[in-house]
Amino acid sequence: MFPWTALKMFTGNLTPVREFKMEDKVGILVEETGCDSAEAELALQMAGYEVPKALQVLASRLRNILVIKIKFRDLSHPRFGLALAVANIKTGEVLRSRAVVSFNPVVYIRTLEGYWFEFEKDLYARRLWEGSLQAESLDLEGMLSQYVRQILLNKPFEMNVAFATRLETELGTAFGRVMNSPKVEVKVRGEILSLGEFNSLRIPTGEKSMRRRGSHREGQDHTVIKIGIEEDALGIPASEIKSGDMISAVIMDSRDLAHYLWKIFGGYQDGVPISVLAPVEAVEVVSSKIFLRARFSLGVCGDAAIPLEKKIKAVRVLLKHPVSSSWWKRILKK
Repeated sequence: MFPWTALKMFTGNLTPVREFKMEDKVGILVEETGCDSAEAELALQMAGYEVPKALQVLASRLRNILVIKIKFRDLSHPRFGLALAVANIKTGEVLRSRAVVSFNPVVYIRTLEGYWFEFEKDLYARRLWEGSLQAESLDLEGMLSQYVRQILLNKPFEMNVAFATRLETELGTAFGRVMNSPKVEVKVRGEILSLGEFNSLRIPTGEKSMRRRGSHREGQDHTVIKIGIEEDALGIPASEIKSGDMISAVIMDSRDLAHYLWKIFGGYQDGVPISVLAPVEAVEVVSSKIFLRARFSLGVCGDAAIPLEKKIKAVRVLLKHPVSSSWWKRILKK
């Protein structure tokens, strides 16, 4: 990528020595941190033009990571929940969009204090509790991601009391639409972190490495799990499965990350993997097989390939509403 500018003789071998130009160093910093060229040049000056030190300077100075922790309750029905959004203010990229909706009121007791990664872990744990509504949780995640992208369009950005109040009002209305409720009370705690703070406030190392292996550089937290589909002699032919139908998925993925996520989605009982009901997002017929993608959360989906003649365990969802409408609402209205 960069030109070789020197050759050095060492123990009888020629060893190339790479010498970076100023524009190369600026390019590295911009790519690694998302800063602009002026910020990169300033950091290099402060660090004596050493790239590793400049990265540390930028990590401590760039406060571009927005964290929004949310808890909410439906005042018209006994439903409670938590949500989390993390985004890069500079790039407008949503790094996290998590939500749980539950009939269990204990979910709402969780404080908004503390680090975002601890809040995220607790949120995931509550998704495994009895009374958790996976479908509504998924819908809220998608809505929250879109909402955060919209608010980041307004620059400059500042997290203050007035903005937090605005978030509570707007999210209360937005959550109400998704949950089909006239009144949802929302409590918000937001903060803006530096890149260094965000990278240092991590979940345990093993879990972090699993996420790195399973993450997708394009898009946001996009992870694909290899799944199988439960067969049923009295079920629906694979050739008739449509987008929106609910299928009974079983994990076929050997990765630690996949099994970690499967536990989060309630796919373990007494330490043994079990099937998980999930909506079909897309289907494609190729030759004698149907390739199917199921959606488990905003950033996690599962892929399977099934012979067309197989009959599978599934729930037929009649699309009486537009495809863009919430599939969980279609189920409840059947």
